[in-house]
Amino acid sequence: MQRIAWAPWGLLLVVLDLRVGLWDVLPDVVGYIWLVIALAGAERVARPFLLARSAALVGVPVSLVAGTPLLTVSRPLLVAALVVQAVVFGLVVYGLATGLGQEVEDEAVRRWAARLRVGALVVGVLLLLTDPAVYLVTASSALAAPLSLLWLVARLTEAVVGVLTVVLLQRVTRAGLIARA
Repeated sequence: MQRIAWAPWGLLLVVLDLRVGLWDVLPDVVGYIWLVIALAGAERVARPFLLARSAALVGVPVSLVAGTPLLTVSRPLLVAALVVQAVVFGLVVYGLATGLGQEVEDEAVRRWAARLRVGALVVGVLLLLTDPAVYLVTASSALAAPLSLLWLVARLTEAVVGVLTVVLLQRVTRAGLIARA
């Protein structure tokens, strides 16, 4: 089995967020480590995979901190971690979609990859704007309700774009449409 075939499963662990209290039961750190391993050498196939791998590498320590209740003691650290986490997720999905779009000859895959690239940018910007703001705006503020709704839309968009990227990666790796990485 090619190493890159593990990438969809790593991304799926990152996308799925199951929390019990403040603890992340499906830790993103495992998904990011899996992505780093799966994408090792993939930059020889297509350069954008290097972007995805580098972003996943940054995601490892960030998700270690963000997936625990450690951040509840420091609001500035929480906001910084959320900003970095949003950028990391957007770059991982963007790098994977761009790499698939460049490498795979199948026209349907290229179209989906192009759509997912746009989706990754939209998710990155939405999360970048809403994640920190949710923690900075007080509940009594007039912005609280619309911001919470926008945050919910951002999280749902993240899940949809993430799952669609997982499905596309799984389809490409199972069909053997990508060269040996």
